[in-house]
Amino acid sequence: MITSAVSSANSTWAVSFMIRSHGLPLRQAGAILALTVGCVGALGIASSGWIIDRLGRRDVRWRTWYCAIVQIIGLPAFLLFLLAPTVPLALTGLAIWSICQGSLYGPVVSLCQNLVGPRMRGSVMAIFYIVSNFVGFGLGPQVVGIVSDLLRPTVGAESLRYALLCLSASFIFAALLLYRASRTLERDLARADPAS
Repeated sequence: MITSAVSSANSTWAVSFMIRSHGLPLRQAGAILALTVGCVGALGIASSGWIIDRLGRRDVRWRTWYCAIVQIIGLPAFLLFLLAPTVPLALTGLAIWSICQGSLYGPVVSLCQNLVGPRMRGSVMAIFYIVSNFVGFGLGPQVVGIVSDLLRPTVGAESLRYALLCLSASFIFAALLLYRASRTLERDLARADPAS
């Protein structure tokens, strides 16, 4: 939920941010961001399953440790995107952040499936997507828009930059929750597995 709120807020406002803060024309900003987030972000989705499979063989806790590490790496990348003085540096940060965000999807969905018995998996995924969509995608962009409007009288056109910066604390919070989940992960997976 936390990561979907950040992801949806950044995806919603990134084009406007590049137009307002870096002066890009709409068509160029949209095309560049589509390639950066879509194509580069797909690398994270494609590679995370392979990485998790290998790390998870050594220690099952890597399933959550990996996601926590990705959150920590994603934070400076997100800050680089928002604070970089030039477009190439901002896009570098966005590309790294997109890989990190993409890397979360497979492991998180896999954990949702593996932490419950087979009969509950459909219900768990339905709850997961409802919460992600209503809370993450529903609140993330809305909160950034409200904060940006509130900051506009004091910081002007840079209000969107500062509103997006407010999201950066969520990376640390998500990483801490994932690390905490690792402490009971082995026991939780064993309890969900009917063969154990």
